[in-house]
Amino acid sequence: MTKIRENLANQKEYLSVADLASEFGIHEMTFYRMIRDKKIPAFKIGSQWRVRRADLDKWLEHHCSVSVD
Repeated sequence: MTKIRENLANQKEYLSVADLASEFGIHEMTFYRMIRDKKIPAFKIGSQWRVRRADLDKWLEHHCSVSVD
């Protein structure tokens, strides 16, 4: 795997609020509120919030009433 491909693969390991909004079809402000209220696991790098995909997957499994296969 080339360096560029490795970097692209690693970028999606950590999702921005814009990524989350796009992926789930929910407004960015909703995710900011969820982060503020500690409803989803997130961390801040500089001024930007990030959510680790593995943490999000675990959170979804725990909070989702519909099984995701």
